[in-house]
Amino acid sequence: MDTAVGLFVYKRPEHTARVLEGLQNNRVSRLFVFSDGPTNDSDNIGVEQTRDLIRKIDWCQVDLVESEQNLGLANSIMAGVSRMLETHDSAVILEDDCVPAVGFLSFMKYCFKKYKDNSEVMGVTGYSIPVGMPDSYPYDVYFSSRGSSWGWGTWKRAWKEFHRDLGLWEKIKSDKKIRASINHFGKDLLPMLRKSAEGKNDSWAVYWAIHVILSKGLFVVPTQSLIENIGFDGSGTHCDNSSAFSVKSEDIASGALAFPDTISPDEEIDTNISKFVNVSLISKIRRKISY
Repeated sequence: MDTAVGLFVYKRPEHTARVLEGLQNNRVSRLFVFSDGPTNDSDNIGVEQTRDLIRKIDWCQVDLVESEQNLGLANSIMAGVSRMLETHDSAVILEDDCVPAVGFLSFMKYCFKKYKDNSEVMGVTGYSIPVGMPDSYPYDVYFSSRGSSWGWGTWKRAWKEFHRDLGLWEKIKSDKKIRASINHFGKDLLPMLRKSAEGKNDSWAVYWAIHVILSKGLFVVPTQSLIENIGFDGSGTHCDNSSAFSVKSEDIASGALAFPDTISPDEEIDTNISKFVNVSLISKIRRKISY
């Protein structure tokens, strides 16, 4: 299975350095880096410092794509993922605040190979939402239609069926059945979709998340997060200052993980995820933090 590893960066060299350290510890041999251009002159320094950091990498082959103009997060990631999957069967996607634990890349590749021919499985995520696992749950991995865009990956076969439909909100806003099916996995998705339709955020991930849900697809998710998101420090464009989703990742060996025998979601885990996300949403509203 031919897997590309892509890193999307902007103007945070300190965050990027930590992600690069994690990738080096994962023994990445080739890295695609997509560097978005500055939105204004004040961003030039951070963008150039980040690019200098990438140019100095000597521990793997680097394919650096530098955008002269600012594409924005959604366009940058959509174009970058599509570019990698033109020549690879699968792709791992990291942003500049997603630090991978040792074993992250081997876990992703193992899942890509294990589920490559199962169309129901549409993605793999390294980040795991910090909800308690059921006491009786015997595995180190679960399946859910609710994944994460913090250290994730997909196959060419799944990505080619997806497009960012900017008219999606208008199409489904009056359909109670569809809205209920989306809300089952968290009441944060539809507000994010609505704000995207209103031009108030630059999300691609909400469209991908809803696409998987409506396709009745599944993500493979580790019970112990393999990604630590360090972007909730107020430095990011799309993340507020919060600790709600903070986790400490742990190094793992993929061969030692217990995978479920059947490919099906665990309803109790899905319920716990939905409750956790909904509580976090209420907290955001109370603090008047926008998406």
